[in-house]
Amino acid sequence: MQLRRIAFLTIIMVVMLATGYLAGRSVEAGPGGSLVPGSAADPLVSESYLRQAVGEATATLQAQIAGLQARVEELTRTIAILEGQAPPVTPSPAPVPAPQLKPPPVQALRKAVVTVSSANVRGGPGTSFARVASLSRGAVVTILEEKTGWYQIEYSAGKRGWILGSLVQIQN
Repeated sequence: MQLRRIAFLTIIMVVMLATGYLAGRSVEAGPGGSLVPGSAADPLVSESYLRQAVGEATATLQAQIAGLQARVEELTRTIAILEGQAPPVTPSPAPVPAPQLKPPPVQALRKAVVTVSSANVRGGPGTSFARVASLSRGAVVTILEEKTGWYQIEYSAGKRGWILGSLVQIQN
């Protein structure tokens, strides 16, 4: 009796497994039997969705590339100026302002004092520029220009660089 019951349950399980497999294959094949995953007929991924996603990603990447190209050109010019070489003028996709080579008139120059224990002086207005010197608390500098929160300074006879504005206090 027990053996018959086990055989019966085994047959029922095989029939159910086969039915499930065949039902799954018919759903996978769809009404026409020609559904290919990722095709236009696939309800989960349509061609228009893919085109839109790829188009958005491409536009974002192109904008990033244009920005990086402009930054490379700006850095190349800055390096050439710092090395004392004038680069050949090439058209750029976006106008990049040239660094100011002459300080403003003498009456516009202001003094500032370093307020932190150690302040980095950089080759340009940003942390991406190389560190060219370090100044200690109390060092007095002359401010030549201000750009996006950074000051171009003269910190020693003829030596110039850029320092973050929050690291110094302007003297009146």
